Order: sequence, then structure tokens, then C-alpha cells
Amino acid sequence: MRNKIFTLLAAFCMTVGVFAQVGEVEYTGKTYTRHQVLVEQFTGQGCQYCPEARRSIDAGVERHPDEIAVVAHYHYSSGTLQIPGNTALAAAYNISGAPKCMRDRIAMSRSRRSTLIDPVSIGSDNDAAGARLRVASDLDITLEGSSYDPATRKLHIIVNGEVGKALPDLRINVMLTESGIIATQAGVSGEYTHNDVCRAYVTGALGEVLKLKANGTYRCEYEYTIPAYSASKGYAHNDPEQMRIVAFVNSYDNYVQKPTGDEKDFKDSEVHNCVSVKVADLPDPEHAKEPENPREGVGTVLRSETQQGIYGLDGRQMKTPVKGFNIIDGKKTIVK
Repeated sequence: MRNKIFTLLAAFCMTVGVFAQVGEVEYTGKTYTRHQVLVEQFTGQGCQYCPEARRSIDAGVERHPDEIAVVAHYHYSSGTLQIPGNTALAAAYNISGAPKCMRDRIAMSRSRRSTLIDPVSIGSDNDAAGARLRVASDLDITLEGSSYDPATRKLHIIVNGEVGKALPDLRINVMLTESGIIATQAGVSGEYTHNDVCRAYVTGALGEVLKLKANGTYRCEYEYTIPAYSASKGYAHNDPEQMRIVAFVNSYDNYVQKPTGDEKDFKDSEVHNCVSVKVADLPDPEHAKEPENPREGVGTVLRSETQQGIYGLDGRQMKTPVKGFNIIDGKKTIVK
């Protein structure tokens, strides 16, 4: 009877996604470089102010080439670039209207308790993205071993990494974006080029529960076939040459699904690390190499020279520590 009860309990724990993460994982205590900052733009073809907001984001990307992964979720107004997952994601984070922006899905201040950030701050001298890059991560992520077969248009996506410390309710997210789409846009005259458009949520709009191995590593594999190329009214869609895979791991705050009226607190939705790669840069399946044995020796902060100083949890540098959590010389410290 005792064995039967234990078996049922273990099955229940695995079902809710905690058995593999609680009490069974030996964490390394390592910290890792932050590969990319995730900037999510909530926009729409009927939004006349969105092109200006996008120019601010592009200025941030120019400032930090290859260190910002942008995903544009078209959820506002009508248009050819909307997909159902965009609406679901916007609703989960209580986002209405456009332009809106999130940076690594972290709350900007205790008082606002919101993940929203002014798009202008991404490209301004405040350099919100740069501040975030200077904060070490407790989790590593790569797309090593992924491949693309041009003949079948099939992607084989491998997301693997290592977690250095216990983090709450981890979820893996894989999205596919496309740039260079010429389509209508309010606020501009003539043709407009839409970049980093979210074309598919491979894992679903809110991601999937991430299960860790006993040594703190993880490996997730996905197959996705890019739909056939189409061009109508001059709009180019599903062009692998213009597509990127964007993968990230974040904590999921269940408050985002509570009924309207509950206080929404997004402090636990942080994106712990993000990585993206161009589909065209992936090898074909025959030449894809399996990642070398897991994550050994990668737990060093590569930006050690930028980790010195005092930062808040939102990544902004401060002159002196504040009461509560601070990032001091790359380490999370509590000041009482």
C-alpha cells in the first residue's frame, strides 16, 4: 500500500512539472553571461505611433549588435501579420493598445508592478538594454545542434543549457520571427518594411514547463516545418532567408492568469537568458553536430569586466545599494 501511494504521488508531481525540479536537482552555483536581452514589441499595422517606437528599438539594436533579440507581436488593430498567439500573450500580460514594449519581462519598478517599458528607453542614452546585459544570469542556453533542411523546409531545433541555482517555475519558449516583410502600416506613406515579426510560437505563446535533469542541465527538441513561401500584393511571407529562431527561458508568474480584479504582480516573469540564430545560418541535418558534453566549463561570466558596480534587479546601475536585493559586482546581495 505504501509503495502504491508513493507511486501515485510521484506521478502527480511529474504531471504538475515539479518532481524533476524540486529536491532532485544538484545545482552548480555557477553564473553565466547573458547572451541576448529579449525586447518584445507589441504593435499593429493600424498603429500610427508604432513606426516611431520601432525606430527607438532599432537604435538600441545598433548600439548593441547581436546582443538584443527583438520579437514584434502584432496584436493591435487588424492586418495580415496577426497570429492567434499574439493576442493570447498580450492578454496574459494585460497589454492593450500599442506601441508597448517589454524587456526580459521584468518589472520596471516596485510601484508600477508592470513589465511594460517605454520603447524609447531601449535606444536612448539611458541604455536600458545595455544595463541589462551587465547583469549576470543564473541560467545558460544555446541552440547548438539545431539544423535546417532547405529541401523539406524542416527545422530541427535543439535548446540545451544548464541552470546554476533554483529558479521558480521555469518555462522554455521558442519563437520564429521573420524580417523584410513589405506590408501596409499606419503612420507612414508608401511601403513599410516590418522586421522581427513573430510568425510562430513553436512552444505555444506562454511556453512549456522546463524539466531539468538531476545535474541541472536540460535539453528540449522540436520539429517545425516552415510553411510554403507565398507572395501576394507584394508581401513576402515565410522566407527562410529572413527568419530567426528565438529561444529563451523565463519564470512564469501564475498571477497573469488570475481573474480581472486581482492585483497583477509580474516580479517572477523574468527572462533568465535568451539566444537567437538565423535559420539560414543553420547547417543541414547531415552536417549538424551534437553539442559537446553538456555545459562543462561554461559557467564563467564572460562579461566579468562589466560586472563591477551596483545594480538594481531591473539592471539599472546605482551609486549606492538600496534596501532589499541588489546586484553588487555581479552577485545578488540582500541589504537590510
